Amino acid sequence: TNVWEGFDQDPRFAPHEIQKQMVESGKLGNKSGEGFLNKEKLVASPIESSTYPTQVIRSLEEKIQEATKLVIDLSTSSIEDKINFYQSLKSKKLKILSDLSTYSKESFDMLFKKIDGSIAYKFKNENKVEVLLKNDDEKLLGSIHQSLEVIPVAHSHTRGHIFPRIISMIFNEAKIADDEKLASVDDLDFAMRFGLNYPKGPISWMNQFDLNDIKKVLQNLPSYNKMEPASRYRVAKVFEIE
Repeated sequence: TNVWEGFDQDPRFAPHEIQKQMVESGKLGNKSGEGFLNKEKLVASPIESSTYPTQVIRSLEEKIQEATKLVIDLSTSSIEDKINFYQSLKSKKLKILSDLSTYSKESFDMLFKKIDGSIAYKFKNENKVEVLLKNDDEKLLGSIHQSLEVIPVAHSHTRGHIFPRIISMIFNEAKIADDEKLASVDDLDFAMRFGLNYPKGPISWMNQFDLNDIKKVLQNLPSYNKMEPASRYRVAKVFEIE
């Protein structure tokens, strides 16, 4: 609330309904010891950062021997064409993944129920890529690793991809700050890297992705949260609809 009021109650920074409910119930994060995560219930099982990628890759490579026959659809075809394509593959008993990271909630729901999972390949970050699976399927993860030479980061959240939405909003806020001449591009990147320990500054980080993909994600954000006013998702000039 303090941040929201500090920005003259700009809708972009208004507290979410879930945040309001948590504050009203006394769940204040570090202040109360309970919030989105309950520290008392967390069980730590640390893995050395230097060995973690190696362990993941070794585990995936063991699954390659039993890899599933897989079709990965990275096209930008229309919804109708995609559904027809999926139908044509149904009789072949193939696993189907598609990149639905830039679609609206309605389109995502329509397409996701026709396939085995969605892969946010357009938002591959270094050698990792977010994957949404309907079911835990280690063989399928092995196939993804083998086919695309990436480390799949999988979960079963079926309300859309997480990383593309969060990172696109970070890029958008950085570009709004740039539009408003809050600071130079170099200073914005410097502040986020050394102030918040980001691996990269948001402006330079943004350049590794396609601006049109970021624009689609931002334009479809309201479809995932219709309880919020559209003004919460104001986009920077570079992402405005032409």
